[in-house]
Amino acid sequence: MVLPKEVFNLSEGREIIKETQEHNESCYRVEFVGDTATILYLGSAVISSEFGTMETSMPIADMPDWMTRRVAVLCTKSYEPPTETVTNVGRRIAEYIYWVFYKGEEDGDDTREES
Repeated sequence: MVLPKEVFNLSEGREIIKETQEHNESCYRVEFVGDTATILYLGSAVISSEFGTMETSMPIADMPDWMTRRVAVLCTKSYEPPTETVTNVGRRIAEYIYWVFYKGEEDGDDTREES
């Protein structure tokens, strides 16, 4: 298991990872620098990352829609410690760093349009 450097309290970091695993969620650390997103998978190495690797960088415009939506929600939260976890979304850790939760392909894709 990989724990990010910005864990202010190690037990808190372990608690978040445990919580995401209990709810069958993955957790990603997303950091923005310029127009690039660096994405680090924070789960067990046994569980494969959505991106096929533990860490990847990509243009912000190429991020998956589900991740972009969650980051948009987290942008409304303060990054001053202590930060709060938004259930099924993630947590803002620093000004340009987010922990984003994900349950799978069907997660967060409901556009509320009639079928």
